[in-house]
Amino acid sequence: MNFKIKFAEKEDFDLLIAFIDKQWEENHIFVKSKKLFDWQYFNKNSNNYNFLIGICNKTNQILGILGFIPFNHYDNQIDDLCWMSLWKVHERAKGLGLGKSLLLELQKKFKGQLYTIGANERTIPIYKSMGLTVGKLNHFFLINPNLNKFKLIKFSSIPSHTFKVDEQKKLDKISKSDIINSFKSFKPSEQYPFKSANYIINRYIKHPFYDYFFYKISKDLNILGLLIVRKCSYKESKALRIIDFIGPSNILRGLYNEWCKILNNNNAEYLDFYNYGLKYEDLMNSGFTLSKKKEIIIPNHFEPFEKKNVDINFMVPSLDNKNFRIVKGDSDQDRPNILREKK
Repeated sequence: MNFKIKFAEKEDFDLLIAFIDKQWEENHIFVKSKKLFDWQYFNKNSNNYNFLIGICNKTNQILGILGFIPFNHYDNQIDDLCWMSLWKVHERAKGLGLGKSLLLELQKKFKGQLYTIGANERTIPIYKSMGLTVGKLNHFFLINPNLNKFKLIKFSSIPSHTFKVDEQKKLDKISKSDIINSFKSFKPSEQYPFKSANYIINRYIKHPFYDYFFYKISKDLNILGLLIVRKCSYKESKALRIIDFIGPSNILRGLYNEWCKILNNNNAEYLDFYNYGLKYEDLMNSGFTLSKKKEIIIPNHFEPFEKKNVDINFMVPSLDNKNFRIVKGDSDQDRPNILREKK
């Protein structure tokens, strides 16, 4: 079976969605919502979709897809890396090397700067065979000490360890209009990948379905960093998720009392933070605990809700850059599976 590889054009939309519905997941969220699919993948600059597709030369049928989300999708000034997302080959095309051909073609376009989060276990050997680095995000959590009943999480006792509280550090909710001014006060360029104010606005503020909340970390009236948080709920129970963090790792130290305040204000059971690249000591000294005990359950899935721990695999070319950071808001890890309009 011969095939050709090309970038998906607007005219390929129906075939692309049909492939996702039949080969990836029936009634997938992208099948239900063109609005979400276009927001995530339509490239306004090139007027096509950020998908590579493998086409059968004889039938013109799509045999494989590889979606990608370049950083410049959210800010035209950032053009140094790309997140992979949906990667699937038709059952009829298994063993033809199409999947790897799609990956190699995308590597060529982005000069090797390809990354992914939520990598399927079956793809890990492929990445390793290509000399790429794989790992798992660290899952840190902090349980609300002021609640007596918990329905989302499972534990025998609230984990505790020694840390110091910095009473001078504050977490304050800020409006969307304050984002740009906040970025003028600290140096997000010290982390990699760099995220600009425009990136934050286009990725989070302009999200078509999710509401995100923004908190500044400050001390002595100086803004040190920025947090992007999303509230998740199941029935009457709530959780707070740190989706992104802009700023030096060490500014998280001493914030335990502030975390407790926002948990109480939202009547949330816990706060969690999937990440890689932030220093373990900084998060522990912020009051967080690393999730690694099976008897403690800190859920990740809310759409639908599943009371279980979830590992999130990642792939990167290498981890040589000491400032490299991955968070849950990268790639497509924080996207809806159930459609709800923004409030």
